[in-house]
Amino acid sequence: QKAGSTSVSSWLFSGGACRAQTFDDEPNYFAKEAHFFDKDDRFAQGVEFYARRFQRCIDSGNTEFIMDATPDYLTYPERISEVYMNAGTAARSRLKLIVVLREPISRELSLYNHMIMYKHAGSTFEEHADKISHGRGGWASTGMYVDHLKKFASFLSREQLLVLS
Repeated sequence: QKAGSTSVSSWLFSGGACRAQTFDDEPNYFAKEAHFFDKDDRFAQGVEFYARRFQRCIDSGNTEFIMDATPDYLTYPERISEVYMNAGTAARSRLKLIVVLREPISRELSLYNHMIMYKHAGSTFEEHADKISHGRGGWASTGMYVDHLKKFASFLSREQLLVLS
């Protein structure tokens, strides 16, 4: 989060990438960020739940570039691998991952400011930083980019992985 995924996704969507469809009372941001792999309740609904979000892309023939721009997927390589391994070689070979990295402390401060803006933070940044530095989320786990990228590299070819900084 807070590394530039909105800018990158806006550029790609304006170039024709097909985004997810939202249903029922889902928030509008789910059209950019389907939050399938990173939210237990959505992942538990299964692959059909996720695929339904992109059915209109298939129905319209816009299958060249279908995109889910959820920024939190970096820490879920096992779930992504499982889904695409089960989907078969054709689906797995078409999978591309774009990772946008940012220096972890600056990213965390930006995320904290975002949380303040939407009234989701109930502590000072110093308290927030102390909490996450003790392994409870934030840069202490997500900022270890190399660990996550190694897991993706175990099932994606180099041509399927684009890392931006």
